[in-house]
Amino acid sequence: NNNTTTTSKNNNKQQQLQMFALMLRERRRGLVRAGEMESCESLRRSLGLDLSSNMQFPAAHRTGICALDVDASGRFVLSGGHDKRIVMYDTEHFVETKGAARGTAGGGRVGVPAARRRRTVAHAAASQENGHTHLVETVRWLPGGFEVFTSSGMDGCVKVWDTGELEVVEEFGGFEMVYDHVVAPLAAGTQHLLGVASKSRDVVLCDMRSGSRTHSLQGHTREVRSLAWSPLSEYILASGSLDNQVKMWDIRSARPCLLTLNQYQAGNEQIATDLPSSHNGCVNGMQFTSDGQYLVTTGTDSMVRLWTAFNGRHELVSYPQIVNNSKRKVVFALTVHSKKPLLFYPNNKTIDMYDLFDGAVIRKLEAHYSAVRGCVFHPHRDEMYSYANDPEVLAWTPNIYSTTAFPLPVRPNDLARAQAVLDNDGDAWSD
Repeated sequence: NNNTTTTSKNNNKQQQLQMFALMLRERRRGLVRAGEMESCESLRRSLGLDLSSNMQFPAAHRTGICALDVDASGRFVLSGGHDKRIVMYDTEHFVETKGAARGTAGGGRVGVPAARRRRTVAHAAASQENGHTHLVETVRWLPGGFEVFTSSGMDGCVKVWDTGELEVVEEFGGFEMVYDHVVAPLAAGTQHLLGVASKSRDVVLCDMRSGSRTHSLQGHTREVRSLAWSPLSEYILASGSLDNQVKMWDIRSARPCLLTLNQYQAGNEQIATDLPSSHNGCVNGMQFTSDGQYLVTTGTDSMVRLWTAFNGRHELVSYPQIVNNSKRKVVFALTVHSKKPLLFYPNNKTIDMYDLFDGAVIRKLEAHYSAVRGCVFHPHRDEMYSYANDPEVLAWTPNIYSTTAFPLPVRPNDLARAQAVLDNDGDAWSD
């Protein structure tokens, strides 16, 4: 009942305040490093993500959304849709609107009073004169700025756009279909390169400076469906294919590939197989962790797998089986700054939150009315944006007093110690 819910929320709020007071005290005493305190608070906020009640994106597309990306500053968001349109949103520029909120996470769709004002994100649509002629499958900002972005789609074109004019300034054509493309990290030797995954069996590298293809990475036996560039090295690229394999490439090398990830290999043990496979189905989604140490992949075998990036070791984390029968790319999110890395995975109409390293399901975020296509995390704030087979982008922001924002113990018995801190918060240096 309502009284029980209110009591539970009040108790949880008190616990949160206790833990925060404890961490501040131990930070002052030098027992908690500044970076550790920041990562703990980031985790607490990520665990408490709820559908934002005061920030909404306008329904700028006429049909479902296929792609989303956030620029390096975290201010500008791009979306691409079935309607062939590309829309840019400015998350620091709002238009005041009235109306009830879409819903809340974790259950029923609870509205807010109609008089409450919500902030609608301002947006602008890219020119369609030289735009895509079929659905837009991928949009990417160039690393390090918001002056240029890229897009690709089922029309077989990769386009480079000027953000100020929202016009195409370069185009790479001749592909039959483009399932994914990635932009090289911000580095002197590779910042002008694009990696393209298409209906071809090869990963094609394109040079944005010259407007031409440079070379191809050959090794897959069927079409390539997903790509990920390592944040640790600008020369390391991962690819996933319809041949069930994930391959790691050094784009400078003439070798076929650095290695092929094998799901049957863990540590020094390997089960003999005729052909190593990474998944038992098409590999249609992948992402490196922010430090580049691990690679997360997913496939149409409805499995998620975690790999050590530098040697390709399968970490054998047991994630609950998910729904993945998509012929297109699946986009999941990883937390950037939190103490415990979290995985946010679009699973039918929910976004499932997992502990990245033990596979445990922590929460299920519910608000979309149709199947969720993907989600992306803000690069600097503990916020997330998600999109589905409908025209809406949803914003998820921390509810720090949510009953799902778990207390973060520093050491055992911290809650009792935190209460003592509140009862007698004396000089930290006089003990």
